[in-house]
Amino acid sequence: MKKKMALVNSATSILGRTVHLAENDAESGVRLELCDHCKRSFEYRLEMPLHHPCKLQVASCLLERVINMLQCSAAAQNETMKPRFSPVHVGVVLDLSTPLGKISSASISMAMDDFYDIHDNYTTKLVLHTKDCQDDFVKAVAAATDLLGTYQVQAIIGPQKSEPAMFMSELGKKAQVPIISFSATSPSLTSISNPYFIRTTLNDSAQVAAIATIIQAFGWRQAIPISDDTDYGRDILPYLFDALQQTGTRIPYHSVIALQATKDQIMEELQKLRTMQTRVFIIHMRVSVASRLLVLAKEAGMMDEGFVWIMTDGLTNLAESLSSSIIDSLQGAIGVKMYVPKSKKNESFTARWKKRFQQDHPDDTPAEMNNFALLAYDTVWALAIAAEKASVGKSDFIKPYKNTKLPILESLEVSKNGPKLVKEILKCRFEGVSGKFELINGQLQSSTFQIVNMVGTRERSLGFWDPKTGLSKQPKQKSGKTYSTVMTDLNQVVWPGESGSVPKGWDIPVSQKKLKILLPKSSFPELVKVEKNASSNNTKVSGFCIEVFEAAVRNLPYALPFEYVAGHNAGTYDDLVKEVHNQVRALN
Repeated sequence: MKKKMALVNSATSILGRTVHLAENDAESGVRLELCDHCKRSFEYRLEMPLHHPCKLQVASCLLERVINMLQCSAAAQNETMKPRFSPVHVGVVLDLSTPLGKISSASISMAMDDFYDIHDNYTTKLVLHTKDCQDDFVKAVAAATDLLGTYQVQAIIGPQKSEPAMFMSELGKKAQVPIISFSATSPSLTSISNPYFIRTTLNDSAQVAAIATIIQAFGWRQAIPISDDTDYGRDILPYLFDALQQTGTRIPYHSVIALQATKDQIMEELQKLRTMQTRVFIIHMRVSVASRLLVLAKEAGMMDEGFVWIMTDGLTNLAESLSSSIIDSLQGAIGVKMYVPKSKKNESFTARWKKRFQQDHPDDTPAEMNNFALLAYDTVWALAIAAEKASVGKSDFIKPYKNTKLPILESLEVSKNGPKLVKEILKCRFEGVSGKFELINGQLQSSTFQIVNMVGTRERSLGFWDPKTGLSKQPKQKSGKTYSTVMTDLNQVVWPGESGSVPKGWDIPVSQKKLKILLPKSSFPELVKVEKNASSNNTKVSGFCIEVFEAAVRNLPYALPFEYVAGHNAGTYDDLVKEVHNQVRALN
């Protein structure tokens, strides 16, 4: 009896000193048979005498209440501790030692925070496992293998470069795990041949028509591509050559720079370019190689007036994040990049991103926002949306490869969720920080490119290129506008050497064989007259035919070094033609 009353006293200390009861107590499920006094008051007080006939019933009732309360509390605690979502493990492969890797890492972290702050009702949540491949092909592939085997990731974001992406996409195809890259741009990577490779950026071939139109607009007839000896550098070339050919632009030479080229080797190649008459260069290579090339080109005097440098999308996007010495070498260069329309969402994200980057990398030079950072952010959102719609919260892997005598392949597990996850990723449509996010044939689509000019430490907009309307100063043109290839539809360019004059695109080479022009002896000095000074051994040539010839040479869109060879003794023009055919130099 005393123990029960002790429990009652404990219970009442928890529930309050005055306890309100009813004959059929709902909280405890106990039916009370109270005395007339208690029935009237429906109250139980601790001052009630110990041997009051109702006290034992009330004690039992209160004890049941306490037990129920504790059970409810435990259930509520268990419910709180229970995860509100199912984890979806995702791998991230980045080169965190590179500017692009650091920039993208900050965007990916922000995307995770922003997305789940807004979508707190989702039943799935991405759990990221980041691997730093340290700009190494083998480490990138090893990272992907580890992510698939150790963490059973259901998707991999990355890698940054096209070369490891090719191998990883094949690995993803075997494991039915989508490989989603926001920066691997090589045209040889396609979802047509591998549905498990998804490109949330542009294919490099998308920009070649814009580059060809720029060259056509400024009247340049020749251009020399300069690339590195990687798949990234090579794969764009067939598309670029076709686009240039369609606009009548010749490619007299293609310069290739090895990844491990020394300073002397790069300078030797630059000197070779200086001996050619073409002064228009299209640079498409990794930032690490381009940085060394551009600094040496400036030393060689190839960033002076008269030269033209056109950067492709990859280099243009990262130009503002390069060191001051490299930016100084880019003065006057033109670049093309995917056009991202300004929006409140975009501007807000950019401001927050700059603060986040400084927090993550306090010792680094403040980086500039670029398109890859925006695309990395939107990639996370697309994957998070797709994971929820595909309901892939529960990992489901099988081992189908048996008796292959290949231990690595037999250890590879295949995701049963892969096909439906890929399907939902490809169906994603939303307005992201990079603009309209929509994948067609497994890659991002963009119809407009922005054309920029490097001046000082910043890029300035020259205009835009659209496949339907060509060049324009504004991104959106009225339908029905004719295709423009006129340079006046772009803003004024500041060319290398801080020149405001449009470069000719060619110059007389440092050393080149001259075209020899054979002059006959003419009976009509008004047409051709050759006078030789015996003392100085110099020859003076004049006459109507000479004037016409030299005027035509001056109007050529390229340099034509030549020299006159006088004193031919052939009697007829037929004899003269034979001499030209036989490459016989006339005797003085």
